[in-house]
Amino acid sequence: MYPASFSPDGGTLLASRSIRRKPWDVVTLQLDTGDMAVLLHGAEDPVYSPDGSRIAFVRWRRFEAEKSGDSWTSDIFTVRAGGGGLRRITDGVGNDYSQTWDPSGEQLAFVRYLPERYEPDELGYGSAVLQVNADGSCLSPVLRPSLDTAFFGVAWQPGPGREAGRIKC
Repeated sequence: MYPASFSPDGGTLLASRSIRRKPWDVVTLQLDTGDMAVLLHGAEDPVYSPDGSRIAFVRWRRFEAEKSGDSWTSDIFTVRAGGGGLRRITDGVGNDYSQTWDPSGEQLAFVRYLPERYEPDELGYGSAVLQVNADGSCLSPVLRPSLDTAFFGVAWQPGPGREAGRIKC
């Protein structure tokens, strides 16, 4: 189990859990009681929005690669914190991960990595940092891919006055 994100009120912890090599699940852990519940199947790396109303997470899927046949790619989704309201935020080839909310909750930043295009041994070179509105619109680069640079994570610094708001397309 990998702890991932505390709720804004500090009462719940989101975590990624896999049992006996089965697909990952997102679970909630109630810190006052220790109760655990599965929130999402086939999902991982959950992150609460700043107001705690939504959760962004990663889900993996197969796709047909030109050179190697079947490959895996990951996309970012959001869901209401209590479940329901599933929304796909990213879609395409490439591994999208390490999502983080802007302090306003209006957009997400994340890393996109294209292993088949840049580095087949998956060291992360050629990854990029992108931003997107929380409804999936206006996907745009923050830092473009470079064969000399590998991005492994991105984090928005919380706090008053750091809100970026929606991206204008």
